This record gives sequence, structure tokens and C-alpha cells, in this order.
Amino acid sequence: MSKVVIDDSDSSIVWTGPWIVGGNTALVTFTGTSITVYGTIPKLVNNVSSISQYSLDGGPVAGTFAPPPSPVVRFQQKFFTSPDLLYGMHQLHVLDTISSDGLWLDFFVVTTGLDSGALSVTSAEANGLPRPAGRLNSSTLSGSTTRTNGFMQSITALKPSTSSVPVAHPRGPEQPTESTLTSSKAYSESWIIAVSLAVSGCALFMALIVTVYSLRRLRSSLHGVHAAEIPEPFTVSLEQSLSGDLLCIPWDAPEGAI
Repeated sequence: MSKVVIDDSDSSIVWTGPWIVGGNTALVTFTGTSITVYGTIPKLVNNVSSISQYSLDGGPVAGTFAPPPSPVVRFQQKFFTSPDLLYGMHQLHVLDTISSDGLWLDFFVVTTGLDSGALSVTSAEANGLPRPAGRLNSSTLSGSTTRTNGFMQSITALKPSTSSVPVAHPRGPEQPTESTLTSSKAYSESWIIAVSLAVSGCALFMALIVTVYSLRRLRSSLHGVHAAEIPEPFTVSLEQSLSGDLLCIPWDAPEGAI
């Protein structure tokens, strides 16, 4: 649920009296589902603490706050938190019941009932630092309103620059999206396929080289064997024929030829 901080200078607040004499009031108009009142418990001067009462939409008293005596100023104290209300416009009535050292209201935090982020309430007072006369801290803070009657009453509140300021929540590490995972998987598969094709191509190339080499060796071997099996022709030169002994073959003449 988003929260909006209402400054004391907001036009929705109607103030009456100097807030030292009892019976003074504040009427806060807001739109949302609940409201919380923060104030400051002052260091006692006359040793009289304030007592404040809170009612909603003209109904009976919904809460009372009577701070214990404090020797030091205590900032950003929760005075009242309303019960859960139906979403819509409501009115908070604040009554300072007795004459005291003064009732210091700091700011009002309204729960709007919308899921647009929460407004962070921070100030120098959270660290116990003295309240400056002008601005409480950065641009989200308003100047203080004073109501004096022999004693300064300070009503200072955090005020967003717009009606609602969402808080920026820190982001953790980004999770990979489905498209990123799909593209990464496709890239990995493509890389694996490319490597597989390269290895297969190298293997086929090596097998081709081995096959060609084996065929060449086999061809050379067969050629040598064939050459060894062919006999050399027997040749006789003319001189050897003339100088050699002639072969005498007996010949029987036919009868009657002699």
C-alpha cells in the first residue's frame, strides 16, 4: 500500500488556537484507508505534558495520547494510528485537551490503499539531530510552521513534492528471460553442430588420403609382379647364325629319285 505524508501547511488542515491553551483543535481531511499521527515530545518547561485526543468522521474518541515527561526532546513519536477504514474521504479531529507545554504535531501519514509503492519517511530527526529552523532535510521536507504565545510551537512535517512519491526499491540481479535462455541454447547447439561437422570433414579427408595412398601402393606392387613374369625373347644375331654349326637333318630320298 502506498503512503502519502501530509504537511502541517497543507490546505486540508484547519487549525484553531495557539496550541498552548487547552481546547485547541486541528481538523485533517484525507483520502485513504487509515491515518497515523507523528509528533514531537518536547523537553518539559512547566513540567506539564500535553494530552491529545483523536476521533474520526465526527465519531467518538478513537484514541488518546499522553506522553511521559521527558528531560530531552524526542522527535517522530507515534501519537495515534486509526483503525482500518473504507477507502474514501475521511476527517481526523485532533483535540489538545489541557493547557500544557504545548502539543507538537509533526506530520500525518495516510495509507491510500493503492499499490504504487510506499513513501519513505526520513529526516534529520530520526538520528536525534536538532530541528533546523528552515528545512528539515532535502526537497521532500517542508518548512516549519510556528505558533507562538510566549513559547514557540513547531509543527514540521515531511512533504513530498507531489501528492504521492513511490519509493525506489533496490533491484536484485536480473534473472535471464525465456528468450535469452532460448537464444543461448540455440547458440550452444549451433556451436556443437559446427564443431561436429568440422571433425567429420577432417575424418573423411584423412580417410580419402589413406585410400588413395593404399591404391597407389597396390598398383605399384601389381605392376612389378607383371613385369617379372614376362620372359625375355631369344634373339640370335646374323653373325652367330653364319659362324655356328649348321644343323644337319638326315633326309631320305624317295625311291626312284636317285
